[in-house]
Amino acid sequence: MKSKRMVSWIIRIAGILLSGLFIYLTVHYFSLETVTRVAVELIYSPLWLGVMISTYALSFCVKAYVWQSYIGEKGSFAPYWSGIHYALFMNHILPFKTGDVVRAGVIKGAKPLSWEQSISSVVAMRVLDLGGLVLLAGIGTFLYMDTFFYVGIITLTVIVLFVIVLPLHAKHAIRKSILRSIVHFASTLLSIKGLLLFGLVLLSWVLEGFTIYSVGRIAIEGIGFFEAVWATSVAVVSGVFQVTPGHIAGYESVQSYALTFIDVPIETGYTIAVITHVFKFVYAYVTGIFSFYLTPVSSNVVKRWFKRRG
Repeated sequence: MKSKRMVSWIIRIAGILLSGLFIYLTVHYFSLETVTRVAVELIYSPLWLGVMISTYALSFCVKAYVWQSYIGEKGSFAPYWSGIHYALFMNHILPFKTGDVVRAGVIKGAKPLSWEQSISSVVAMRVLDLGGLVLLAGIGTFLYMDTFFYVGIITLTVIVLFVIVLPLHAKHAIRKSILRSIVHFASTLLSIKGLLLFGLVLLSWVLEGFTIYSVGRIAIEGIGFFEAVWATSVAVVSGVFQVTPGHIAGYESVQSYALTFIDVPIETGYTIAVITHVFKFVYAYVTGIFSFYLTPVSSNVVKRWFKRRG
């Protein structure tokens, strides 16, 4: 319990510091005129707006397919899509990451899976996601920051996030099935199927990089595609320190700072970060509402899931 409280406090302190940095950036570099201009140009640019929306949506479809393939269930794809977007929605309306619990609950209610199986599959997907993010963030950090020091920081962040994810397991589930879940995950990951699934996870993060790239092509023509993918991976990894809905403030701070390493002016990086984050919020709310109609879940059921988590 002491270690859990310590991790919780580290997250809160880091999140508050990132929020403070966001306030500083806003005071010194926010320009309503610039943000409005880039946003309007994006809206009236069907090519880049279409690329941004389609690739971002496709990235989550890929993640849902990976999840279904990992479980090995051949039924309807819809609950996997809904589960991921329920999680995204919850993470964008609550100050702390709670979406994975809902994600596990949705798939358990829609498929013939036990609570332990659904939880372990969500944890496995989280580990694959983190593996892909670490690889992309590590490569980009080495290329653009020219030091392994930052790679160490990213690795530490991933470890902290993994520690946070583990409590998703109910205590009795850890005692009964954690070993079986680890064996299943390891055997899958070390197979041809596992390599293909990991490759698809990498693809999903590359697709998400088009969000920054699309806005960046309008705000500053010189931004490179992998640079955008790297900035995306770093910003998403920083979500471990989420203390606000959707990681508001922290996301903008990290992404703005990361973009300066690829010679994007801080003012422009801030504008790109704000616009991309607004887009992600809109996407999370729209798809979250659609998921509710696709796979309805009552608030009482969600409360039971959170109780089961403990």
